Amino acid sequence: MIRPSSLPMLAQCPKFESAPSTPNETTEGMTSVKGTPAGLRSEFIDQGLARHKAIATYLAGDEKSLDAFKDDERDNLIWAADYIKMVAPLRDHPLIIEKQRKAVLPNGQPIQGTPDIVCGDHVFDLKWRPRDYKPQMACYAWFVLDEGVFHEVKAHLLFAQLQTHRVLRFDADSAWATIKPILEGVTAPFAVATPCTFCGWCAKKTTCEALTQQVNIALKSNPEWDLAQWHSSEMKTAQEMGLALKIARTLADWCESVEFHAKEMATKQGIVATGFSLKSRQGNRFIEDVAAAFQRANLPQDEFLKACSVKPKSLFDLYGAFHGLKKAAAEREVAQRLGEIIQRKDPIKMLVQEEQKD
Repeated sequence: MIRPSSLPMLAQCPKFESAPSTPNETTEGMTSVKGTPAGLRSEFIDQGLARHKAIATYLAGDEKSLDAFKDDERDNLIWAADYIKMVAPLRDHPLIIEKQRKAVLPNGQPIQGTPDIVCGDHVFDLKWRPRDYKPQMACYAWFVLDEGVFHEVKAHLLFAQLQTHRVLRFDADSAWATIKPILEGVTAPFAVATPCTFCGWCAKKTTCEALTQQVNIALKSNPEWDLAQWHSSEMKTAQEMGLALKIARTLADWCESVEFHAKEMATKQGIVATGFSLKSRQGNRFIEDVAAAFQRANLPQDEFLKACSVKPKSLFDLYGAFHGLKKAAAEREVAQRLGEIIQRKDPIKMLVQEEQKD
C-alpha cells in the first residue's frame, strides 16, 4: 500500500521504495524518518522526530514540551504552533492530532496515512525545510474530502526553519488530479529508476543501477578506480571498501565544488543554473550584547544563565588577551581554574586516509 508520505518521492522516481522503519517510528508525516533504514538514522533525523512529537504534545496542552529545544529551534516550533492556533477553526471543530486515516481512491486503490493535524476542513503538516510536498497534501486532503462533509480542504505546509507557510486548496477533482499521474507512473511498464533528491531515503540505494551507472563517467577518466562491484552493502574486504571510500571522497569534493561555484554564479553574476531558482531566507538570530540582554530580559540571573553557553576556545582567547598570555599558557591557566567544570563530549570516530608511503 502506497503511503501519502512516499508520493513526493515517487513523483521524482517511480521505483522509489521506502526503507523499513523501526516499530517506534510512527509519525507518518516524517518522511525523512520513514525513508531511513533502521540503525542509519542521522542526528538531524532524530531531532526531526523529536520536534514532531513535541509540537503534538504542546498543542495537546503541555506547554512545557518545547522547553527541551534551544534558541531558534524552540522559537520556530512555537511559531508553527501559534500559526495552527490562529488559523484552525477551533470554535467549530476539534483539533485532531496524528490520527491514522484510511480511504479509497477513485481507481479503487486503498490508501492509509496519518496527517499531523486536522481541524475541520483544514490540514496542517509540520516540515522543517521547503520541498514539494503537494502530492502528500493532496492525499491528506482526500482523507477529509472522502468523509463527505466538506467540498474543499485547505492544506497548510509549515516550514518551521524559515517560519514560512504554503497553503494549498484541494477539492476532489484537484486532489485526484495531483495523485493520479504519480500512481500511473509507478505502474507504467516503461517506468525506470531515476536518480533524485530522495535517493538517500530509498531502500534500494545500495543496489540501484541508475545510481551506480552515474559512476561510469568518472570511471572513464579514472581507470584506476577498478572496483569489482559498486554496491557498498556487498563490499566485504578492507581493500575493496578502502578504494570505494577514496572514490566517494573524491566525488564528494567535486560535488562540493559544483555547489560552491553554482551559488557564486547565481549570486554574483545573476546566472541561475537551469532547473533551479535562487531563494533566500532570514538569517538566524543572535545576541551580541549579553549584558544588555540580561538587563532587559526580566529574568533572575540563574534562569537567564540557562540560555547561555560558553565556548572554551573563546574563553581561552579572552583570558589570554586580558592577561597578556600566549594561547597555550592561557588555556592551561583557565583549565586549571575551572577544573571539572570543563567537560568533553563523547569521542568522535572517523576514518582518516593514511599517507602513501614511498
